[in-house]
Amino acid sequence: MLLNFRFSNYRSFRDETEFSMAAAPISEHKSSLFEVNGVNILPLAGIYGANASGKSSFFKAIECMKNVVLGKNIPADSNLPEPISFTMPYLFSGTEEEVFSEPSCFEVTISIMDYAYTYGYECVDDELISEWLYKQKISKNPTVQTVIYNIDYQDNLIEYGKIPAVQKKEIDFCFSMNTGKNLLLTDLGKRGRDREIDRVFDWFGCSMVATAESPDSWQYACEQILCSIMEKEIGNEWFKLREKTPKDEILRLIREFAPAISDIVVERLPVTSERTEYKLKTVHEVDGREYTVPFEIESDGTRRNFALTFYLIGTLASGCALFVDELDYRLHPLVLRKILNMFYDKEINKMGAQLIFSAHNIINLDSSDLRRDEVWFVEKNDQCSSMYSLYDFNDEDDRVRNDLDFGKHYLSGRFGAIPFREEV
Repeated sequence: MLLNFRFSNYRSFRDETEFSMAAAPISEHKSSLFEVNGVNILPLAGIYGANASGKSSFFKAIECMKNVVLGKNIPADSNLPEPISFTMPYLFSGTEEEVFSEPSCFEVTISIMDYAYTYGYECVDDELISEWLYKQKISKNPTVQTVIYNIDYQDNLIEYGKIPAVQKKEIDFCFSMNTGKNLLLTDLGKRGRDREIDRVFDWFGCSMVATAESPDSWQYACEQILCSIMEKEIGNEWFKLREKTPKDEILRLIREFAPAISDIVVERLPVTSERTEYKLKTVHEVDGREYTVPFEIESDGTRRNFALTFYLIGTLASGCALFVDELDYRLHPLVLRKILNMFYDKEINKMGAQLIFSAHNIINLDSSDLRRDEVWFVEKNDQCSSMYSLYDFNDEDDRVRNDLDFGKHYLSGRFGAIPFREEV
């Protein structure tokens, strides 16, 4: 589970920004929390703010880190002659040379079994500066954080903590082969020889980020993945964790969101001898007769639900994190509420999956739905974004009470993060 995400100098975020999924010591909705060795962790968090405030930059920051760790920022056919970008820095801090020489930092802390692993790296546009991996026993009482490895790429030096000799040997081998064009964790994870480090690497591969920048292509990609899984042409570990078949799971969710759909079918479309595409169709039953409908003429809301279904099933099965920018895009407010409740319901969310989302719809921005530490705001001043939680918010009326109408006070401007102030 995600405990903390820290980053700086990325897109509209100039200063260090820290986002936490560690539960604050408050009493509301305690039954929804997940607990590891006495430490409580949140199952979800909602991010609110005006258009162009920086909400999408937050999601792109975690997506950027995920892609760099997985090596997706390097073209598959690249021989590395071209500079490779590791980040997109804040652009309003000086000349172009100054902007692209200012380092960016990305760091996550995640819980794996009984330990919290803190992994991060520092980089400039096309160069790695440092990389580190620490571990710490999760406990309500203070514990010692130990070093697994700490790298200085500029001096080509690596430091170790007290780790097993076999682990040190594997890290040494990968570090000796590293060119500085990709992270050591990438090399270690792709080799898959160290179980502890593999778990950290796998968190990035398992966690999913869905941005709203191109919703049509996003939905099309999900459709193709769904079709492939239904045809059993692509194996997926997520679905192997489910008792039901992928199609059963998909249908169950879709029927809750769109009851008129009775079935889904897949049409195979061979493009070449080596490439096959898939066309998804829905089945509607009317007066006892079944009608097959091309997926592309379904409503935007239904298509969005199909796209989300893949992410929801996979995330709930794997117990990893799902980051969705504009979760409420073309969704009915009650569907939005139902999705959030899936992560609260421990009968559904048995693996401890987490949902981090942004939205403009404030139906859930209420103390009956969200804890104060689950509500975050993003605000931009002088082209610089900042992020803060409702739990940490203080104003002339002092700390926010847990019985307050969050949405009403948010729209009135009390918490900031709105395009303009208007009394409601």
